[in-house]
Amino acid sequence: MTVLLYLHGFASSGNSTKVEHIRKAFPDHIVIAPNLSPQAARTKLQLTNLVENLIAEHSGDVLVMGTSLGGFWADYISLKYELKGLIINPSTTPHLTLRKYIGQTIDGFKWVEPDCDDYFDVWYENLWSSRKISKSPRTVLLAKDDDILNYDIAVNKYRDTANVVLFDSGGHRFERYDDICKHIRELLNTEVL
Repeated sequence: MTVLLYLHGFASSGNSTKVEHIRKAFPDHIVIAPNLSPQAARTKLQLTNLVENLIAEHSGDVLVMGTSLGGFWADYISLKYELKGLIINPSTTPHLTLRKYIGQTIDGFKWVEPDCDDYFDVWYENLWSSRKISKSPRTVLLAKDDDILNYDIAVNKYRDTANVVLFDSGGHRFERYDDICKHIRELLNTEVL
C-alpha cells in the first residue's frame, strides 16, 4: 500500500477538494495531506521528519505530490529521497514570487523579507539536486492558463528531468481531478530504476 503524500500551496491547507478527490479515487492507499507552515525552514524540517518516518514505516513506498508551492516542495522531496513525484503547476522560484506578500500576515505569520531568503536557500539546494537524473519517475502537470505562475519557466526547468504534460486549462489550482488521478495511477504502476 503506497502512501500518497499531498503538499498544498502557499496560504492553503491539507484539507481541500483535491485531497478529498484523491482519497475517494485511491481508497486502498494511505493519503496524507499535512498542513504546512508558509515558512521554508519550518516546512523543510516538518517534511524531512515526516518523509523519513513514512519511508521507514512503508519501506520507501511513498509518492509525493503537490500544487504550486506544494509542487516546489514535492520536487524538493522527490529528488532528495528518490521518490516518485507528481509536481503540479509548481512554483519554480518561490524566493521571488512570494516577495509580493512581504508585510502581510499569512497563516498567523508576519511575512518578511528573510522568509523569502529562506526559500532561496532551499531553491539553491534543489537547483543542484535537479541537475541529476532521478532514479524515480516524476511527472509535471502544467496548465497554460495558470494566472499566477508562468508555465513556460516550469517547462524549461523540467523538460529534461521529468515527464512534462501540458493542459490548455486547469487554472492555477489545477482542478483537473481526473487527470491528476490518471497520472497518480501511472506513477503507481511505474517502477523505480
